[in-house]
Amino acid sequence: MFSFLANKFSSIFSSMTGKSHLSEQNIQEALASVRVALLEADVPVHVADSFIEQVKAEALGKKVLTSLKPADQFIKIVYDSLTAFLSGGQPAAAGTPFSFQLPATVMLFGLQGSGKTTTIAKMARYIQKQAEKRGKKRQILLASVDFYRPAAVDQLEILAQQVGVLFYRATQKDPVKAALEIQAYAKTNSIELLFLDTAGRFHVDGAMLDELKQLAQAVQPRYKIMVLDAMTGQESLRVAQAFDQAVGYQYALLTKMDSEVRGGAAFSFRYAQKKPILFVGPGEKV
Repeated sequence: MFSFLANKFSSIFSSMTGKSHLSEQNIQEALASVRVALLEADVPVHVADSFIEQVKAEALGKKVLTSLKPADQFIKIVYDSLTAFLSGGQPAAAGTPFSFQLPATVMLFGLQGSGKTTTIAKMARYIQKQAEKRGKKRQILLASVDFYRPAAVDQLEILAQQVGVLFYRATQKDPVKAALEIQAYAKTNSIELLFLDTAGRFHVDGAMLDELKQLAQAVQPRYKIMVLDAMTGQESLRVAQAFDQAVGYQYALLTKMDSEVRGGAAFSFRYAQKKPILFVGPGEKV
């Protein structure tokens, strides 16, 4: 997903590699090119400028200009800064997969068309596969309170069958009452992990956010995950901030990462929100 940035950065730094001397001028020129690459990758201007200032402050110090291999040192500074931006300064333990604390209700939300419903099935399948590797089988339940999009509940039921997990259809049609009914069913049937699908809109609006707030207050989910369409580019950051202010969430999940996106959504989200990107999702299939 970052091939665009990787190729751009490689071309910028190739002319610097091996040089025995760097000046403030050619460092400034390189940083200007890095800034352009970030903007072309749909990184918002204020995020790109913040990153460049961070690199510049370190690169123009003695660390680079007095180094025996200044070009290599400069490239390392850019690399370390990228890593810090994307990890929030908290590098993940290599090879350690994320796992949910059980039992738990997981509430997913995002704009309509972002891929929430398919994403829920993907996550359920992933968790079941991880459990099977340890010789276990999880009791996973999928349910929906999206009563606005035609056949949204039917779609989730079909996906639940495809991935081999349980599904429950609420009898209530009010989203909050339905969510409480679903949660009661999950408790009665010893469900370890309940994934709750919610309604979206094509744009952020007050009615949607109010409903999500009421749902979160009613079911008190242990996990709230925002599903973000990576194809929305710079708009994705505004969407993420609106959901965070209204509902709050611990993690994000980026969908459609197999498209022609340039990594800007991930870069911007990680820098501005300081929240982990739990998964990235390519494709329509589970």
